[in-house]
Amino acid sequence: MAALTGVGGLSNENPDPVDVANFLLRTKGLDKAAVGELLGGHDDESVAVVRAFARSFDFSKLDFDVALRVFLKPFRLPGEAQKIDRLMEAFAARYCACNDGAFANTDAAYVLAFAVIMLNTDAHNDAMDVKMTRDEFAAMARSAESGGDVDDAMLHTLYDRVVKDEIKFTDEEKGGGDAGAGAGAGGTQKKNAAADGAAEDAASTRRRDSKALKEAKEAAAAAVDELAKSLNLGWKRRDAAAVADAASEEVLRETRGLFENADPSSVSSSSSSSSAFHAASEPGLARPMLEAAAAPLLRALEGAYHAADDAAHAALPLECARASLRLSAELRLPKLRRVLSHTGPHTTALAW
Repeated sequence: MAALTGVGGLSNENPDPVDVANFLLRTKGLDKAAVGELLGGHDDESVAVVRAFARSFDFSKLDFDVALRVFLKPFRLPGEAQKIDRLMEAFAARYCACNDGAFANTDAAYVLAFAVIMLNTDAHNDAMDVKMTRDEFAAMARSAESGGDVDDAMLHTLYDRVVKDEIKFTDEEKGGGDAGAGAGAGGTQKKNAAADGAAEDAASTRRRDSKALKEAKEAAAAAVDELAKSLNLGWKRRDAAAVADAASEEVLRETRGLFENADPSSVSSSSSSSSAFHAASEPGLARPMLEAAAAPLLRALEGAYHAADDAAHAALPLECARASLRLSAELRLPKLRRVLSHTGPHTTALAW
């Protein structure tokens, strides 16, 4: 807070929280991460500023997620659970003040705000293999004592909108266009080289931005996980492998039961030329087979890729890798999915 004194017309001693909030809202070019850290601070000055900041918004008649998007836009959500807690508390209080009767009390609005943050980080983070379901979201939103009266239709609409349209917590700069597009066909070799260098720099910048964005999302996910645990909201992120294993075991148990309870008369004897056939429609039955075949499949893809004589032949293992990636996601095989998505046919066997 001391760093702001004397800046933008703020008084040099004890700037008024309302003035600081207006400064943060109206001043262009501020570091959004720094603004988020300031607003989420635990000291009395920061708490007063975040309350004044929240009071600057008019959330009247706004849908809950729309109001939350407006509130979060001027800053980057911090990666610390306690700071997220203070920000959501300020938002909930302001939303209830602008929409009298929308919730039983601010606690219910706070828990719902946190549930939306949790859903957003879960639904739009590639590191999360198992996503929160609609029922899990509704259960979390109602975990407050006064949250039982929250309307089902409203919760389902919230879930669908957040899953479809991510709430941006960070500055996600759009990648620029082709930096070399300005070089015409008759440009000199020097201009082309400069354009190539600019394009490479732009690509490098986009990679750094993508890495920073991924790290920020992972930090936010870790923070909301920590806060969910401390608030005892009754939801724990599920491990993808554990969920898939449990699903496969259940499918296998049901399949064994079908054979054990089958009518002997319907099963042909060993002397019969025909054999019993059981149609299977459960995709999970293929999971153990793909899991067992993963290592030789990856070795075959790598060998075919390196042995390809031309691009047309190299495209075949690439297409197979893409189909395997899609199948590994459908059957919930996170290890195979990560190997295929993070490497390629030329190194898959080594990565496995």
